[in-house]
Amino acid sequence: MPKPHVRHVRSLVLALVALLTVGLVAAPTASALATPKAVTARATSPTSIKVHWTASPGATRYTIRISRTRTGRAVLTKRVPKGHTALRINKLSRAKLKLPRSFFVTVRAYRGKKVARNSRAVAVTLPYPQPAATAAMTLTVGSYNVMKSTKKDRQGRDWAHRVGLLAANIRAMHADIVGVQEATWDLQPGPGIKSPVKALAKGAGLAVAMNPKAPATPCNLHSQHILYRPSAFKLTSCGTKQLHGGSDARFVTWAVLRNHNGSSVFAVNTHLSTGSSHAADKLRATEAKIVIRTIAATNRKHLPVILTGDMNSFYGRATTTPLSLYSSHGLVGADLTARRVSHINSYSAHGFAATKPYGLRIDHILGSADVAALSFAVDVSNYRTAPSDHFPIQARLAIYER
Repeated sequence: MPKPHVRHVRSLVLALVALLTVGLVAAPTASALATPKAVTARATSPTSIKVHWTASPGATRYTIRISRTRTGRAVLTKRVPKGHTALRINKLSRAKLKLPRSFFVTVRAYRGKKVARNSRAVAVTLPYPQPAATAAMTLTVGSYNVMKSTKKDRQGRDWAHRVGLLAANIRAMHADIVGVQEATWDLQPGPGIKSPVKALAKGAGLAVAMNPKAPATPCNLHSQHILYRPSAFKLTSCGTKQLHGGSDARFVTWAVLRNHNGSSVFAVNTHLSTGSSHAADKLRATEAKIVIRTIAATNRKHLPVILTGDMNSFYGRATTTPLSLYSSHGLVGADLTARRVSHINSYSAHGFAATKPYGLRIDHILGSADVAALSFAVDVSNYRTAPSDHFPIQARLAIYER
């Protein structure tokens, strides 16, 4: 039998081994590395961007990767100085890198040489150079999917009870032009309401775009309407184009609006098809191409273009999206190019449920090269009491004449 002092030493050794074993299990391994979170990337000029993210636990260094598509290979990689969680990249040459105006940025965190974690890819759009001339006008533009007048909200309110709340949300924008979706022209959802969109416009203090050649007829007989402030604009022409038929037919509406100084804008509003399948992505791309062709065919005076709508797509949802098609034809998103933004990472379509802080917006406001975005906001409120399953979005835009 071992002597007492030997037994005591052996117990101490066993206890030490146990503690070391627990420590080894609990201690972080070489592969413990968190994915970079809260990544934001915004253009600071037509040739520069700034990327920011929160520190990734376990990271020893970072790189910034720029890709043409959300899942494409990097065409430019920049190493971040040690200890930094932000980087400004200057002198971006779109021609040299063969970059589209809208592209994607990823932050990659490293631990040592072998372990790496990629952030989600975020979209960036380089703005057009600021025109030297003074803006012809500055206006506020909104886009709002008000939810079908035949539906009830989370509170169980029908259209008669929702329309006043929806109109109040539009009034709060102080908007000059608003594209609304799912507000029908002649579908009567209840007693006393002959035209949902007319009731909405009246409550908002705006006018529905009506055909100047047939004043009793709206520019769109369906549910993609343009509302405008009649004290600020006169509607001179308008029209609509069907994107596809069937039971879920979709349309695009356009209107030329002229202010008191004689300056005009070409306002466009649409609502593309729903669905998350590959076929739905292809259909939306087809619809977006029709929107682009319609603008080219009807904007004969090459006026500044403002495009609003529920595109049912977000940046990078597919290899080809309505947003990438619009960008390639000179229409860039106000959300990515505005100098000031609010709730930029919020979903616009909330579906009466809590959403992630870094949401994917399917509602958009875009402008042509002669439209500069000054600000952009998702008008976030309490989703539980919201009168629609979408939040309104708005942008302050400066319009320049060519």
